[in-house]
Amino acid sequence: MVRRRKIKISKWILPLTLILGLSVFIAAAAFYRPSQNTQTKSPATEYFEIVSPTTNYAMFQDDNKTILKIYALQFSIKAVKGPVHDVTVLSWANSEEGEGDVGDLQLGESKFVELKSSQGCISEREENGFPVEIGVTSVEAEGNIAFFLKYP
Repeated sequence: MVRRRKIKISKWILPLTLILGLSVFIAAAAFYRPSQNTQTKSPATEYFEIVSPTTNYAMFQDDNKTILKIYALQFSIKAVKGPVHDVTVLSWANSEEGEGDVGDLQLGESKFVELKSSQGCISEREENGFPVEIGVTSVEAEGNIAFFLKYP
């Protein structure tokens, strides 16, 4: 008579199933977890105002003086809705050299910013001057702010 050997698989099935189920649950929970930064920021135009924009380095690109290439901008940025934190002004000319870290601003406070770009940015004269758009980001707000640059 031949005796068959019993395989003791049954005692490992329950622990393996539990470990596998727990792993699947953890992976699914990590995948479906909502982002921690779901809060949307307010538009920059609500929190900031551009004051006294000027340029000391710009050149006309035509004889009619309707197209201006701007290489440097100076202005003050003012907090108009409330205190803002970690304010950064992004270059209008899409160059890395022109970013300005402003820091924190209290309500009504303004700080001077100077942006430079070796590439420059073209602006065509409109009724109110030369339109310029800059990016502004902070903890509370982000977006673009458009303003007109007066140039002779």
